[in-house]
Amino acid sequence: MPRRIAFDLDDTLIPCEFAFPLEPMPRLGRFLSVEPLRLGSLALMKQLRKQGWKLWVYTTSLRNPLEIRLQFLLHGIWLEGVVNDDRHRKHLANGRPSARDCSKYPPAFGIELIVDNSEGVGEEGRRHGFRVVVVEPGDERWTEQVRLAVGL
Repeated sequence: MPRRIAFDLDDTLIPCEFAFPLEPMPRLGRFLSVEPLRLGSLALMKQLRKQGWKLWVYTTSLRNPLEIRLQFLLHGIWLEGVVNDDRHRKHLANGRPSARDCSKYPPAFGIELIVDNSEGVGEEGRRHGFRVVVVEPGDERWTEQVRLAVGL
């Protein structure tokens, strides 16, 4: 099975409560109200794809999966999958009772590793046995943590 890695959006790749340096906005993205991505995310994702990783987004937001895919495509990144809160809840409705209480449960989607800014997701990973890299919004070397976790 291909290796899958998922990235959270809010305050991990997209600034919400916290500000961090951003990737340059693609020209077309300015006209389509595309949200900016965290600096370093594009190079990291391209490197991961070259190493055979399948890229996913896993967010607790209700963003439209098609709009998320378009946003990343405008930055030159192909996403293999998107899990938003609706998909998460529907998929886990009949799953393991303990997993239903998780805000995110990557194993249900074949995701090997999730990158998130929430220590709560980190705790869920420890409790339920899935891998999480918790990155702080202010950490400018956050991509190094991810590269270490995947062996790059």
